[in-house]
Amino acid sequence: MEFQVKGELAEARKSRDPGTSKLLLKALQDQVRRASELDSAGRARLKAQVGSAIQSAARAEVTQREIQARSEAVQSSQSSIKRLIIESEHQTVTEQQLVERYCQLRIGDCPDAIPMSKTQDHSWFAYLHVTDTASLYDDLAVHLDHKRRVG
Repeated sequence: MEFQVKGELAEARKSRDPGTSKLLLKALQDQVRRASELDSAGRARLKAQVGSAIQSAARAEVTQREIQARSEAVQSSQSSIKRLIIESEHQTVTEQQLVERYCQLRIGDCPDAIPMSKTQDHSWFAYLHVTDTASLYDDLAVHLDHKRRVG
């Protein structure tokens, strides 16, 4: 029985799964309790060794769970940040995009007007046709407010 206990204790120390080791050690502890070939002093010594190994495995299991929980929290946080960045990039609208959404530029010229070289700026003109002035205004206000807050 002593040889078996020493072997299983060594295996438990090498194991990377403290939860499984703890369960196997508890089963070993029951075997030690029921072992008829051991005297009371030998049984007590082996029970103490196995009990100590169970406590060690339990501490390792708690530590492993805490590390896993921290890792999952970090991954969740990173995922949330990435999702917010992507949403922000999709929601950020430039003034150019808003103008393109609501406006058409109509350019023309007046061939019978006085040449620009003689009148400075009166021979060319452009009309800005806005399909939905209220929506353009609302979207620009939201965009500029967001731009002011972000920097």
